[in-house]
Amino acid sequence: MLARAFRATILDGRVYRQIGDDPREMFTSLMIVVLSGAALGLGVRSVVVGTFEGSPTLLFVLVGISSRITGWFLWAGIVYILGTKIFGGKAGFRALLRGMGLAFAPGILSAFAELPVVGFGLLIFSMFWIFAAGLLAIRETQQFGWLKALICNAIGWYPAVVGILIVMMPISGPPSLD
Repeated sequence: MLARAFRATILDGRVYRQIGDDPREMFTSLMIVVLSGAALGLGVRSVVVGTFEGSPTLLFVLVGISSRITGWFLWAGIVYILGTKIFGGKAGFRALLRGMGLAFAPGILSAFAELPVVGFGLLIFSMFWIFAAGLLAIRETQQFGWLKALICNAIGWYPAVVGILIVMMPISGPPSLD
């Protein structure tokens, strides 16, 4: 599992096609999404802990995991509809789930959001790294060109990020107007 996650993180395109073709790899993808979600929860907790003093860390971790899983399904679902049904891609929904689950591997950087000076930047950087890994995952899994992959990725990634924010809203609360 760690070897595949590392290969996905360094943007090795072959790993996406390999995992997309192997139904037994769904667990690997799920575990990567769960670990990425736990890292997100820890990172968000470190950013908003002043506001929610005394909130259990486990709550943040569980919300981070559910947020990532929600985003994963939204993103893969949108990419499936656009890529397979409209652009004629070759992947089924489960193959896309497996491949795009690997794309969440760089999300582990979210756990370091509490580092002084660079922490919040790492959180943002990890989101864009996930975008890049997702682009490669879509291209390899759907077996079509970069332009179609970019269109599917951009349209699918945005709701997944918004979906993550909506799921996390109960913890972080609405933005302050002060």
